[in-house]
Amino acid sequence: MPHLHTTNGTVLTESNSLALLEAGMSNLAVSIDGLTSTTFDSLRAGAKFTRVSENVRRLSKLISRMSSPMELAIAFTIQEANAPELELLIPWMSSVGAEVLPPETAQCDFQPGRLAAEFSQVLPDAGGGRPKVLEELEARIHQVIEKGRQEGIQVLYVF
Repeated sequence: MPHLHTTNGTVLTESNSLALLEAGMSNLAVSIDGLTSTTFDSLRAGAKFTRVSENVRRLSKLISRMSSPMELAIAFTIQEANAPELELLIPWMSSVGAEVLPPETAQCDFQPGRLAAEFSQVLPDAGGGRPKVLEELEARIHQVIEKGRQEGIQVLYVF
């Protein structure tokens, strides 16, 4: 994928979406902070989940209607606040017509020194190795990848 353009989706009005398509943009990733209104709206100040979802859905329909080659992707960074919603990712992507979760944008917002602060329920394994919550999260990510394959959505990630 060439340079990936990213937006928070708040200004993807019909006219802006048409302008992007008419300009020949080949890809666009929309950054989604949560998969419910409560989480998304609390993490993305000034934005509304329902509005951004509708903007993405409209762009997807325009891509199809105009037979545009634009690849519509979703950027999702797993955080403590949105990790419980991970299983909602593929159904939401299907509902809005997004097709790719690219590795450049799908990531976990963890840093080794901040892990305990970010995830209050971190429990290291008995051997002092990898925290249990990371193993559980990785298993959930693999379930999302499989669900994506079943839905025809290409899911790639960086962990």
